[in-house]
Amino acid sequence: MAWYRESFGKDYLEVYAHRDDRQGSSEADAILRMLTLERGMKVLDVGCGTGRHSVSLEEAGLRVTGIDLSIDLLRSGRSRLDRPNDVFVRGDMRRLPFRAAFDAAVSLFTSFGYFDDSSDDGRVLREIRGVLRPGGRFLLDFLNAPRVIRTLVPHSEVTRKGVRIIEDRAISPDGLRVEKTIRLEPEADDSGDPSGDGTEPSASSRTAKTFRESVRLYDKEALVRLVADAGFEVLDVFGSFAGEPHDDDTPRTIVTARRLD
Repeated sequence: MAWYRESFGKDYLEVYAHRDDRQGSSEADAILRMLTLERGMKVLDVGCGTGRHSVSLEEAGLRVTGIDLSIDLLRSGRSRLDRPNDVFVRGDMRRLPFRAAFDAAVSLFTSFGYFDDSSDDGRVLREIRGVLRPGGRFLLDFLNAPRVIRTLVPHSEVTRKGVRIIEDRAISPDGLRVEKTIRLEPEADDSGDPSGDGTEPSASSRTAKTFRESVRLYDKEALVRLVADAGFEVLDVFGSFAGEPHDDDTPRTIVTARRLD
């Protein structure tokens, strides 16, 4: 089974629990500026996950639809809103169930480059173009490949809520992907309480589990070429949501583009 069908479940919520709504809100403000969006515009959040950004964009006055393949992440997102069924839908980003319906689309937190076949990445971008109205805007927030390669931390461990999170990272032998193996190990004290604090552990953390992530390493030039080949005019490339110019040392590669008619 493809890694992304297994990895974005309840365990993912534990690994990335430190990604909070404040960060999502700050990045949503930057998205509004970078794409010059106005209140009432319709936006598609592709690979929305738990909806951190979708919720913040909604609160800014946009009409947001989030789409994701993971039932667990969508359920988490739906619990945040009064009208969840109007906002979060399940679907594959390679076959988006909309056409020319949105003023803008976003792909955030490296929700791109997942597939074994690189042609699927081009297909995703063409699908995103297809959901936009003529002149619609697109923002792709991706890792900065040269920085990831240079600063990769091979091994790390952290404990959150009684669960030890062990991450091993490597560049694939062909140099094309960054791979991460994540192991969750519940800690136990002498009383048999896995968390050691007397609280009931989550169902997903009672037994040790291992899953992985794998993302294709597109550098700035390759990413810009992919976006352009999908039928977009590339407008700018930023190195962070602060709007700094992109170089090999900036934390992100953020491409803004406009659908060509």
